[in-house]
Amino acid sequence: MTIRPEFSEFRPIELEDRDFFKDILWKYQPQTSEWTFTNLFIWRSHYQFQWSMYQQWLLVFCTVSGNVFFALLAVGSPSRPEGTRTFLQWLKDEKREKKSRIERAVQKLISEIEDARNLMVEPTRDYFDYVYRSQDLIKLAGRKCHSKRNHINKLPRSSSFT
Repeated sequence: MTIRPEFSEFRPIELEDRDFFKDILWKYQPQTSEWTFTNLFIWRSHYQFQWSMYQQWLLVFCTVSGNVFFALLAVGSPSRPEGTRTFLQWLKDEKREKKSRIERAVQKLISEIEDARNLMVEPTRDYFDYVYRSQDLIKLAGRKCHSKRNHINKLPRSSSFT
């Protein structure tokens, strides 16, 4: 059974949290690849994910390079400007994060907070999800895919599949 930390107490993501996260994420239906329990669990050590609940919202923050903190979007029912603002202020006050921010926000959240005072939205292209066309992956045509084709062609020669 998951011990549910209440804001402003946070704790690391653990395997026992899976069902709790699954229920919240299923209801929310996130639009980004970061918001799956599997993804959060796999990357928990690298990003040092910590989580808590603020009212009905699941809050997760990350630590990179030991002293840089950022939040992921608050997951839960709309409207989230209050929870978002509270979370960002907490990062600023408690973690001394000068640039308190939410990274990898989705359009649902952006729509909710775009008119909120003191909250600014800036797109970061490096974090956009991407979609491949299946035919491009099947053909791997062109010079850009040459190394990938070589890698794939080398596999049968280096294994016991033949």
